[in-house]
Amino acid sequence: MSWPWQSGEPEGPQLRQEWMGPKAARCLERLVVAQLKDMGDIDGFLSSFERACGLQWVPPADWLQELIPALNQEADGVLSQLEDLQPGDYNRVKEALLHKFGLTPEMYRKKFRGVQKGPRETYVDLASHLAQYGRKRVSGVGAQTAEELLMLVMMEQFYEVCPPKLRLWLKDRRPETPQEAGRLADEFTESRSGCEWESRRERESRRDWFSAERQREAPLR
Repeated sequence: MSWPWQSGEPEGPQLRQEWMGPKAARCLERLVVAQLKDMGDIDGFLSSFERACGLQWVPPADWLQELIPALNQEADGVLSQLEDLQPGDYNRVKEALLHKFGLTPEMYRKKFRGVQKGPRETYVDLASHLAQYGRKRVSGVGAQTAEELLMLVMMEQFYEVCPPKLRLWLKDRRPETPQEAGRLADEFTESRSGCEWESRRERESRRDWFSAERQREAPLR
């Protein structure tokens, strides 16, 4: 199947009118009129925008010109900082918007862990949100294989059992495995053995988890 813009057909509003009819062609216009107001949901807005563009036969080269009227003042300021912006640079603008408003892998992790069903949402909607945040969390850190995904889950769980001060200290050092994180955590703990920065219960919880991981990874005899 070829897209209409690949076959020499009219483009822009005329194309949407001819291919989709007046009623369907107004869907994208309604999305653009409903300007983005909540920067905390810019990811959801862009996903809806891209889906609407696809349904209304808008060529990807025209997405940016359709997006600009929908941006609020704060988001529009991101565009003014991009040099040599071209009409087809939608992906460049999208990347800048997501980077500006903090939708990092860590933010997607928090969204994934904290997602809740809204009063007007179905459970299918809830599952869709989980899938979206989960995929973007995993892809954001570059996990592609089952082993890399397992490592990601283990690292997140290790951080969960660490006291807040230790967790921040470890994340600054970016350990790549639970074993490396455990070694750094022990060094941190020993260097501060005289300080009451973590409770006895927190120390025991962290050591129990690390011991269990070592036993699990020990080769069977």
